[in-house]
Amino acid sequence: MERVCPQCKGMTKTDPCDRCKTISAASDCYAKLPQIQGTKPLPLNEVISVGFGSAMLLRNNQPIWMEDGDYKYNECLTVKQAETMAALYPEDDWQIHFIGPLSEAYYQRQGKKNG
Repeated sequence: MERVCPQCKGMTKTDPCDRCKTISAASDCYAKLPQIQGTKPLPLNEVISVGFGSAMLLRNNQPIWMEDGDYKYNECLTVKQAETMAALYPEDDWQIHFIGPLSEAYYQRQGKKNG
């Protein structure tokens, strides 16, 4: 069962005293942020890729998949593929990060309401 972490006020499944002492230990402690007003969910057919830079899928702050120089565009994950994985563990914090040279965008899974 999840509960509120007394230190970071995020949701956690583990003992917050042990998990929130360092930033690197925060992988099981996260805040489910509300959708930013005026933004739309990523389209399911969106490819998780930036070309020059880095794109990644994270589960509880741990990389599940990362675009690197070895991937071709048509080999990269799509948002639909990421959503299929996330639906198996809906209680976890799922994020997609797009990091380019002059632009960054971060998306957090909000659940079925935005599917």
